[in-house]
Amino acid sequence: MKYITSAIIFSGVLFLSGCSLPGMGGSSATVGQSAIQRSLDGGRIFTPQATINEKTSFDSASVLSMTITGEQGEIIYAGLESGGIMKSKNQGDTWENLDFPPEKVYGIGTAGQEIVYAIGQWEERGRAYKSIDSGKNWEEIYAEPTGGTVLTSMAVNPQIPEMIFIGTSEGVVFKTTDAGQSWSGVATTKEPITSIIFDPREPRTIYLQLFGKSELMRSRDTGRTFERLQPKITEKIVQVENSDKPQKEPKEKSVGKITAIATSPAQAGLVILGTESGLVKSVDYGQTFEQMSVVGSVEEVPISAISADPQDTQKILFSAGQELYTYNNGAISPAKISIGSKQSVRLIERVSKAQGIIFAAMRAQ
Repeated sequence: MKYITSAIIFSGVLFLSGCSLPGMGGSSATVGQSAIQRSLDGGRIFTPQATINEKTSFDSASVLSMTITGEQGEIIYAGLESGGIMKSKNQGDTWENLDFPPEKVYGIGTAGQEIVYAIGQWEERGRAYKSIDSGKNWEEIYAEPTGGTVLTSMAVNPQIPEMIFIGTSEGVVFKTTDAGQSWSGVATTKEPITSIIFDPREPRTIYLQLFGKSELMRSRDTGRTFERLQPKITEKIVQVENSDKPQKEPKEKSVGKITAIATSPAQAGLVILGTESGLVKSVDYGQTFEQMSVVGSVEEVPISAISADPQDTQKILFSAGQELYTYNNGAISPAKISIGSKQSVRLIERVSKAQGIIFAAMRAQ
């Protein structure tokens, strides 16, 4: 195998006194406004968790991707907008900067504890990489032929780890079934692929989020075929009693621009969408959707991240604006988390084997 052995990123600044790593993107963050924050109580209270050593952190970074692995979910990889990949071996207590060529890392995933996949931009071309030693060395397994196209999203099949899907800024989706040795195109659309997500209970089902659209693409046969979905909900009609005016009939309407998506580890077919005006959900693999009731002001802010509870189908975490909320069967409660005025939560990841441990990752707006 061919391995890349470029110089360690930021090796000259890891021990600067009392500072955040420079050049890691995002706005300047004050105390408590950390790029990564952790909750140990199921999402009620979050604390900053972006420490490299006693004198250095990456608080001001923008996080584009994250994945969690290990026997107890102790190993975490975070892909940054500028700064490559950060890795923690102790559930986020401390981090190290890996030797990874691209600065900007759009996607990262694992297949067990030692195999890691990541996508990013290197020398102006979109490239995919694989490590078989927990991120110490990296092999390039795919590269775009020319500059301009960005590999924007990636997902590893939770039951077949040799199967990986990658989406691009040009709306192309391709997959490998042999851990990156060969690739084949499976879908094409006009829009960039914002995210690729499996149904963890039924991973033959895959959803593609399309940038800036009120539509999804879905496969029910592990990517052999895809169909376009146009999620709709029924308008709420306020019926006025004792009125002489004819009552309006409820009509279907588009859910609007989709800004986030999540599937449920607890129920096959459950998919939740964040939009520019609240949350909607489907329990039949996206065939029909219904509005999820939230406080009126929350419905006026785009949803930026969603995470479904691994056991309770009525409970989710979601981010809107500068707030993070728990939704529980129609009621919402805000988490205690410090988010900067120029930040928002863009990723919510759970430690599956340790109930209650949740990570929220920030990105500069």
